[in-house]
Amino acid sequence: MTVPDALTWFRVVTSPALPVLAWTLGTGWVVGFLLVLQITDWVDGPLARGLRQHTTVGARLDSLADVLMFGSLLAALAVLEGRLLWDAWPWIAVAVGSYTASSAYALARFGRMPTYHQWTAKVSGPITLVAALAVFLLGEGWPVRVAAAAVTLGNVEGALITSRLEEPRTDIPSVFALDGRDGGDA
Repeated sequence: MTVPDALTWFRVVTSPALPVLAWTLGTGWVVGFLLVLQITDWVDGPLARGLRQHTTVGARLDSLADVLMFGSLLAALAVLEGRLLWDAWPWIAVAVGSYTASSAYALARFGRMPTYHQWTAKVSGPITLVAALAVFLLGEGWPVRVAAAAVTLGNVEGALITSRLEEPRTDIPSVFALDGRDGGDA
């Protein structure tokens, strides 16, 4: 077990605590723990590369941790601010639906979930964090729509990457990093 993998496992195991914290202890605890989870997400990849401990298993684990963290965040938001989420439900439904479709496509094509870690996903993560903080701390729901649009864009790009690859790969920064012949690096 590497240090980066341990950080990622921490996110996998503890992310489901977010809605429990929302139900039992309230907003402050959710926000604080969400920031801890987000910091582990920000440091695990650079740490893995810096320590030369980057693995395909770690990339897959990171993708699982992201799904659990953001799914648990959505549940915590629903517990604490269901009214604001209800106003944005079509946007959230498109984001969740596009993730489901993109993942199902990769699963059907390659027999496993995608682990591309593209830039659109790296940008939509912080946008989603800011949207959640806006909901929790300011009572503002409109940033959820922006986050859902950013997530949807990343999911569409993920499906495009899947369509261009001949075999499963990890860590593809963008669909534009693929060449037109075989889906390999440009």
